[in-house]
Amino acid sequence: MKDRKTSFAVYIVLTVFATTRKTQLIDMLHENGISISYDRVLEISAQLGEAVVRLVTQYLENGVVCSLSQKKELFTTFAIDNIDHNPTAATATTSFHGTSTSKFQHPSSHNADEKRGPRDGKAKKVL
Repeated sequence: MKDRKTSFAVYIVLTVFATTRKTQLIDMLHENGISISYDRVLEISAQLGEAVVRLVTQYLENGVVCSLSQKKELFTTFAIDNIDHNPTAATATTSFHGTSTSKFQHPSSHNADEKRGPRDGKAKKVL
């Protein structure tokens, strides 16, 4: 069942698929209970592609990058922080720097929980 597969089985087969694209290897892993089926891999791949198309379409319509789950006319706050890993241990070999952003929306009894629509209904040409 699709909803009962472990994330490890999905991770293994998606890694193999991205690396090798070998149907026989994925079928062998599936037959031995290590991963999900090749057909399911293709379903997941298609779902990921569709999600990207939805995000790009939303960007073109709205002119901004926001998650598809963001609601309109809700008070929204963002938390932004640095992610730094600069080890001082004698055996450390790498360091990392990045930025983390989290969005919080605060619904109340005064505003409806409505999905966002396009800003002005016109697609913005980006390319």
